[in-house]
Amino acid sequence: MKTILLSAFLLLSGWVSAQQGPIEVPEIAIKIPLGNTTTIQGISLTFLEVLEDSRCPEDVTCVWAGRARVLVRVQEGENPSETKELIFGALQGDESRDLTLFSKENLTVMGLQLLPYPKTKSASLAYVLLVKKQL
Repeated sequence: MKTILLSAFLLLSGWVSAQQGPIEVPEIAIKIPLGNTTTIQGISLTFLEVLEDSRCPEDVTCVWAGRARVLVRVQEGENPSETKELIFGALQGDESRDLTLFSKENLTVMGLQLLPYPKTKSASLAYVLLVKKQL
């Protein structure tokens, strides 16, 4: 009887441990409302402007998915600031996809997404830029 119980225990514990896979760590986004500044480890990010938002609304079928372009001012300490343009969605002509806002030594700050995604029945959009830091 003890042998049967021990065998069942070993079989079940092996089955349970086999079910565990790698754990995905969720991305933690930092929200920057339009016109606001956020500081991440001494790097100031100011969401300046939405240059274009031609993304296809969620409740519509479009031929082209569209895109959103935003301007962000990046400043490290007392260094001169620089303005970066991020493009979310379709690229045109010789544009390239680069969502990196800042990168140096052990810190990278990337643009993730522009919210909210448009809908046909929304009045005005209170834009928020989502960014993430990578160490």
